[in-house]
Amino acid sequence: MKTAIIFLGLVLFSLGLAKTGAGAEQQEEPGGSDREFRGWLLITSDRDWKEKWDTPSEVIPRFVEAKSVRLGENITILTFYLNPGADEDNHISITCDIKIIRPDERISYEQEELLCGDGEIVGDPQNIRLAYVVIDFSAELGDPYGIWTVEVLLRDHNGLAEVFLQDHFALVDQSTLTHMRLNQVQLADVHLK
Repeated sequence: MKTAIIFLGLVLFSLGLAKTGAGAEQQEEPGGSDREFRGWLLITSDRDWKEKWDTPSEVIPRFVEAKSVRLGENITILTFYLNPGADEDNHISITCDIKIIRPDERISYEQEELLCGDGEIVGDPQNIRLAYVVIDFSAELGDPYGIWTVEVLLRDHNGLAEVFLQDHFALVDQSTLTHMRLNQVQLADVHLK
């Protein structure tokens, strides 16, 4: 497994890149009050996710949700949050713990207290914000097939709140799927004769 962690610099907040309703079409926003700190994960196969995100705030990006990946393919795991608490200077402080768990329950990647958002909050706190940490995942030969689990613990240090997020994707063996399809066709042909 090749995992690259990308830190989207402090520029995102200085530019005020936050969206109202970003990605809401693909994944339901978690429940909670309108002012509660919330977050969610989006696993996407969009290689142009950054271009989709870097648009004017009134443009709602549409991301393709990925539920599976094959060897050599890439997926990107995006973490979003909204309603962060601000200090007396209107600054936020968001960190995240990230863990990726393989189908055999072994931990493939684990980091704690990564900076996911800080600086002066620009715009409405209810705008959806993209965490600084973005995970690029590429399946390699030798990675176990099956369900991989992504866990992120978002911490709002000013709002004294935590949100645990979890999502899954399947690493599928293309040759197995092709073989199964061929067997199904052959069986169908046998039954037709």
